[in-house]
Amino acid sequence: MIPKTIYDMNLHLFIRHLFLSNNSLEGILDVSMFSNLELLNIDNNKISTLKVNNTLLELSCNNNNLQSLPILYKIKRIRASNNKIDKINMINNSCEIIEMDNNKLTEVNLNN
Repeated sequence: MIPKTIYDMNLHLFIRHLFLSNNSLEGILDVSMFSNLELLNIDNNKISTLKVNNTLLELSCNNNNLQSLPILYKIKRIRASNNKIDKINMINNSCEIIEMDNNKLTEVNLNN
């Protein structure tokens, strides 16, 4: 859960890079209110669901409990190893790096 003070101070409108790795975050992480977020690192938590906006360029979510990823429109780099992800969908992207080893992938959709 993102602390309420971040929203009260409107910091979510300005933050471009957010590092939340190695915490005890679990369940749903919703950072979709971060309207300028380009980089998100949530490695080494217990997050099962992730909600982001369309500005995200880089995502590192290794070592979580993610079963899926949201549709990532502008993503350039994905690091999502050691999760439970069974499919990935990316639309109109120019992704440069996809690291998704040790998942349960059965479907990969890389539409351009």
